[in-house]
Amino acid sequence: KKTELFLNNQTKFWIVEPRISLSGVSGLDTLLGGRYISMDTNGMGKPKREFVSLDVPPPPSSDTPGLHLKLRLNRLASVERGTIIYYKQIPVGEVTNYTLAEDDTEIHAWVLIKEKYAHLVKKSSHFYNVSGINIDASLSGIKIKTESLISVLVGGIAFDSPRDDLELAKHGDFYLLYDDFESAKVGIPIVLRIKNAESLQENNTDILFQGKKVGRLGDFTYDKETNEVISLAMLDPLYENTLKENTQFWIVKPSVNLMNMSGLDALLNGNYIQIRPTIKGASKREFTVYQSKPPLADTVKGLHLIVETKALGSITKNSPIYYKNIEVGNVEQYELTQSGENVQLKVYIKPEFMHLVKKNSRFYNVSGLNVDIGVSGVKVKFESLSTILKGGIAFYTPGNEKIAEPSVNHSIYKLYKNFQDAKAGIKVSLILNSAEGIEDGSTKIIYKGLVVGVIQKIIPNKKDETVTAIAVFDPIAKDSLVEDSQFWLVKPKLSITKVENIDTLFKGIYVTLRIGKSDQKKSIFIVESHKPPLNYTHSGLHLKIKSSDLGSVSIGSPILYNQIKIGDVQDYELSKNRKNVNILIHIWPQYQDLITTDSRFYNISGFHINANFSGVDVKTGSLESILNGGIALYNDPKLISAKKSKKKKIKNGYIFSLFSNYDAAKINAFY
Repeated sequence: KKTELFLNNQTKFWIVEPRISLSGVSGLDTLLGGRYISMDTNGMGKPKREFVSLDVPPPPSSDTPGLHLKLRLNRLASVERGTIIYYKQIPVGEVTNYTLAEDDTEIHAWVLIKEKYAHLVKKSSHFYNVSGINIDASLSGIKIKTESLISVLVGGIAFDSPRDDLELAKHGDFYLLYDDFESAKVGIPIVLRIKNAESLQENNTDILFQGKKVGRLGDFTYDKETNEVISLAMLDPLYENTLKENTQFWIVKPSVNLMNMSGLDALLNGNYIQIRPTIKGASKREFTVYQSKPPLADTVKGLHLIVETKALGSITKNSPIYYKNIEVGNVEQYELTQSGENVQLKVYIKPEFMHLVKKNSRFYNVSGLNVDIGVSGVKVKFESLSTILKGGIAFYTPGNEKIAEPSVNHSIYKLYKNFQDAKAGIKVSLILNSAEGIEDGSTKIIYKGLVVGVIQKIIPNKKDETVTAIAVFDPIAKDSLVEDSQFWLVKPKLSITKVENIDTLFKGIYVTLRIGKSDQKKSIFIVESHKPPLNYTHSGLHLKIKSSDLGSVSIGSPILYNQIKIGDVQDYELSKNRKNVNILIHIWPQYQDLITTDSRFYNISGFHINANFSGVDVKTGSLESILNGGIALYNDPKLISAKKSKKKKIKNGYIFSLFSNYDAAKINAFY
């Protein structure tokens, strides 16, 4: 009986059941409690006892918080219950219901604007449709344009309010829903200054952003002072926040040639203005329209560099920038320097690749074909098929890329002719007896596994029957090019006794070095055919052992003390009188205190056979000494302890005699 007052002709009933749509979910409570009937009434009207249930919930009652409006639609299009209302791309409300008008000439849609956004709607606000999908098929492909994913699926409506209108909308106000922002005439006026507008049409040329129409040019006027065409254009209010001082506009028209193809969509749709908006910087309403795509503003994320070259060559706008054959950026623009001596290329590196460019990186040209004629033959090199047609630039970073300092915006780099020139560091002349196995452009100079240089060119020397190899060293190796540095060739060595440098069978011969300790720089070095002996600047003891013959001793043979290796044979030579052999040995620093003037060295190479009345005595050293030869050190304990206080320090170059075996060394030491 308490509800009797509410049972009138204004009362509405409907069934509440779970409803799931892209705009929201309702009626979830019925999943547990079951469906039920809901009613809405204001308690005013004529009494009534018979009702027809509604198919869907009615619009929210007037006492629901928020601003209640109505829209007039010529056609429903993609507007549905739950269609979102946007203001500057922010959802501020939704369509709650719609129905045919009483005269069936139009559709009325109920709109609820959230209470906190109600002040944005003014009496003179304009509502326009941003719903669904706009499909544009052209030579450039099929473009799908939309406001947002939600607006594709459930539609969308936006509105714009003039800033000078202070009168707020009221409950129940009626507004016409326009098809788009142009029909609503709510565009933001901007001034575009154009140097050459021959390819454009007033009141017809569109302004596009990523394929979506965001504005249109208006009437043209002519500025006599600047010799420019001025057009008052209208831009979609949704893009008001992008009108900043760094926003760029340019003309897009079809361009087809052997080197490049662009703007093909303009063949079907006509030339248009492209906008590249930014969200940083001061607001602006007047812009200059470029005749072609301008370089990206510095505010755009990524790396903006300058690469200087003597001549442009086949490099053009949009020529790619490569890193390890992967495209990481492009040439945006080029211009002459003020002096006119060089060409400056404005280069853009994409954000995801900007960490690859370091301050010591080097850029080189990979455009077209690179033909190199040298001693080893004719080499034709190119980066990729696309670089042959439209040019290209690549870069690499010498040394350790991980510890190199990253590049910054506006850094200036030199453009090298090719990769070999890009490796230009320190040029050095290497003198070799023969160029056998050496290839210009590929034979490397390696120090402890690190490539520090490459041989670029080989020149024969007729006078002394040698060859000069022009090598280029990375700047990281500059401290190694000193007077006492030693160079030699590393080749494979295969014999019964030893296998060395087997990696050169696959990688090829290379040059290595031993860095000296001098401070005096040098640019010409002799390259030995085998590893040279250590010079006296290296720590340890450098001694000579005089022998009647070399025997099985060879370079690298060990020097042993109590069967522990304490050094090795560095080299050997004939003595000045040509009667003996001098064996050059090196004692490692940690063992040099073992050597005294009473020390004796003896041969432990191969087998030593001693036959006498008591029988045959066969003595050998280690397996290594049997195969490669070896020398052992003998120190008499009694002599060492007796003369310890008088013992003199041995100097480099001290000469010892080589005894034939242990017994001979021991007897000689005793006497």
